[in-house]
Amino acid sequence: VSADPSDAQGTLALVVTQLNTGRTAAAVDTARKLLATAPTNAVYENLLGVALYQDGKLDLAGRAFGNVLAREPEFRPAAINLGKLEVRQGKFDAARARFKALQGGGTDDAKVLLEMSRLELAAGDERNGTKLAEQAAKAPDAGLDAVFHLLDLRLAKGDLEQALDLALRASSGAENSFDVQQRLAMVQIRMKRLDDARTTLKRMSQLAGYDIGQQIRTAALQAEIGAFADADYALFKALQSEPKNLAARRAQVE
Repeated sequence: VSADPSDAQGTLALVVTQLNTGRTAAAVDTARKLLATAPTNAVYENLLGVALYQDGKLDLAGRAFGNVLAREPEFRPAAINLGKLEVRQGKFDAARARFKALQGGGTDDAKVLLEMSRLELAAGDERNGTKLAEQAAKAPDAGLDAVFHLLDLRLAKGDLEQALDLALRASSGAENSFDVQQRLAMVQIRMKRLDDARTTLKRMSQLAGYDIGQQIRTAALQAEIGAFADADYALFKALQSEPKNLAARRAQVE
């Protein structure tokens, strides 16, 4: 991926990659360089806000989102991100008003409902938070994040049949998603459906390839159900590119 700020698409992709791999400080630096090429670009400054948010610089993130909204009040991604920031800061009333103003105004209703659910749960209103999570998962534009959110709530409450139904429906539409298969395996393990879980875990290992993080997650679940040979093989695949960490990686599942 190009790191040249003159290559906007390449630099955008680089920031996303840095965020996805936990290199938040590097993402902030790259996003700042990108914004310097077009200081009033809403997409660039919103991305800088996201990078700052993930790097723990909440005040600066809020300033970035606020700058975007001051120039473009209808730019919904920045409004949603500012609401998420307000939730993290405990400003529940401000976030609630912001999200309610966004409801029904775009094609991202599932995202708004999802963040409203997270808000109410953070504020201690489990009933309303769960209701909003259900609405988010059923919205026409619902993504896997909304489905996962509701599934995790079902698991936390011990509603295993409902959690399994959600996981199976997600799997039918995204069978090649590692994250979907991981959620399905977690539910199957909780329900003691160990033969089904072993099959799902083997699928996870296939999807993970030589991704160290994903194979570690697979191996941990395999070890949980006593499939130690499968767990050992998952670690072997993961460590082909990083053999020096063999002892440390094995220790995580033993």
